[in-house]
Amino acid sequence: PALLNLANLFEYRGNRTRALELYANALALQPGNSLALARLAGVSKVTDATDPLIARLRAAIARPGLPPADKADLGFALGRLLDQCAAYTPAFAAYAAANRAAREITTATNPASRYNRTRHEQFIGKIIAAFPINGNAAAPVQEQPVFICGMFRSGSTLAEQVMAAHPRVTAGGELDIIPQLVATRLQPFPDAVASCDAATLAGFAQ
Repeated sequence: PALLNLANLFEYRGNRTRALELYANALALQPGNSLALARLAGVSKVTDATDPLIARLRAAIARPGLPPADKADLGFALGRLLDQCAAYTPAFAAYAAANRAAREITTATNPASRYNRTRHEQFIGKIIAAFPINGNAAAPVQEQPVFICGMFRSGSTLAEQVMAAHPRVTAGGELDIIPQLVATRLQPFPDAVASCDAATLAGFAQ
């Protein structure tokens, strides 16, 4: 785990060579570590669909009893490498299989998490009603927050880094403050928002 975290830090800082070395070291210690293999593939560049790394990913995915989370990690890594090689049809198949594995993770622990358009529209409607445009507003804070929202791999982290280069901006990273509030002090969400007074909202804002 320490090697994986260290490699991830080097990868985040753009040092691909050092990240590759550390992921390889982690795999040498634990050859069956799916996350280490997936991350190694994530910083690798291949030009041929017959590359040994692609074969290694396929063999790892085919291991009997592999947990869905591992299948998803390895599958997305495989799709990325195949995409690099312009092997688009097998890349699409790898991504599709990885998505199926990812859905297994959520539906196994929470069947209600499977996407339901009607239920989701009703939930969004409740959120809109809970936060009226002219509703209660918390007192302004001294440091004005800027929320950067985006899908995974959409460039939101890069946008934050560019903005944080300005001397008046401090990066906050991927904070889980709002999800924590929703999961704890704002339950049931969003109905509980209606009972929040100005002081409570000000505390949340701070």
